[in-house]
Amino acid sequence: MNQNLKRVAISLVASAFALSVSAFADGEPGDNKGPNAVQKGTDKLWLKLSGQVNRAVLYAQTDTTASTGNNHTDQEVFHVDNSAASTRITLDAGKSINDDLSLGATLQFQVQANPSDGVNFGLGKEASKESDSEASFKQRLADIYLKSHKWGTASMGRGWMAAALTTSVDLSDTDIVLYSGVGDIAGGLVFGKSVATATGGAAGTKVSQAFSTLEAFARKSRLRYDSPVWRGFQASASLAEFGDWDKEDHSDAALRYAEELNGVKVAAAVGYGRDNDNSNVYDFHTLTGSASALLPNGWNFTVAGAKKSPSNTSGTNHNQTFWYGKVGYIFNPFPFGKTALAVDYGKNDDVDGTVTVTGNVGRKGNESKAWGAAVVQHFASLATEGYLAFRNYDHDPDKTGRASAKAEDIQIVMLGARVKF
Repeated sequence: MNQNLKRVAISLVASAFALSVSAFADGEPGDNKGPNAVQKGTDKLWLKLSGQVNRAVLYAQTDTTASTGNNHTDQEVFHVDNSAASTRITLDAGKSINDDLSLGATLQFQVQANPSDGVNFGLGKEASKESDSEASFKQRLADIYLKSHKWGTASMGRGWMAAALTTSVDLSDTDIVLYSGVGDIAGGLVFGKSVATATGGAAGTKVSQAFSTLEAFARKSRLRYDSPVWRGFQASASLAEFGDWDKEDHSDAALRYAEELNGVKVAAAVGYGRDNDNSNVYDFHTLTGSASALLPNGWNFTVAGAKKSPSNTSGTNHNQTFWYGKVGYIFNPFPFGKTALAVDYGKNDDVDGTVTVTGNVGRKGNESKAWGAAVVQHFASLATEGYLAFRNYDHDPDKTGRASAKAEDIQIVMLGARVKF
């Protein structure tokens, strides 16, 4: 991080803290008016400061079996920021224009020291060292919107694409550490080979390369439209620009649903994305979707899936798929907040590798599987969650049986907490 960016980060955090303290001083002891009454540069719009800090201890291990007989187990412990729901600061501003129309804006920054998807085996003591240069300060959102209850919402700026998160619908209350993005919390860990002398194996393959929800886009600079909600349904569409408007197609659309039916909470989403640079090589169509149901007795069920297909299936281009399932249970054994338990399973086929303009869309025939379990304890009056999770990663770079070495499994345990404000 350069010096100017560090100064901006420090100034923003210091200013936010000072505003919160100043606002709190204006409130009565014990009430919530002070912390919410953030001072602002104009009295024309309301302003809200919010955010979260999400820190954890991550333990990871994997076995290495070499043909030389030098067999050993790699074990590491890292102090991390949970990348599944990173530490961040958010500023929201808005103004009602009339009874139907309102204007608003959102500015959000991610502040991560030692992100959990950036640590890896073999770093030793270096993995625990932190310096100012290792802290990342990134803009997540810079969005302006015009909202009408009658006509819907139009957004412009850096924000979520329409079909983003359509694989992440989840009512289990465990998605802070256990959700469809199975590789997010430890994406930087690298698989090793089971036989060191094998060729074409998994050495150098990261967890984040082997596992993907396959969503076409996440956050981009784009134009987006969201329809009004009608009987639980809402449609969305967005368009991002990466080059010439008449030569590239980076667009998507989604349909979402959320409702309570006879005491059962139901939520679902489907999405379609087109990622094309006007060539016969880089042109992909992605279908995504997920659904979740929460029963009155606390049992909940979640499924997700995606398929990414190239328009040109010649050469190394091929279809990529993702499937995911979760079963959870929410109950209240303690007076201070609900407890959520869950187990899950995710599977990717043909996803390993990075997409390039030469058509290298990964290794056809690879298979990646992950399963995990988690408990999340909510502390309602403190706006805090504590969590403990275990996950096993399994990656086979060539399930067709050609000469390559299957990767040894990776196991992780994460213990952490998130505080919202």
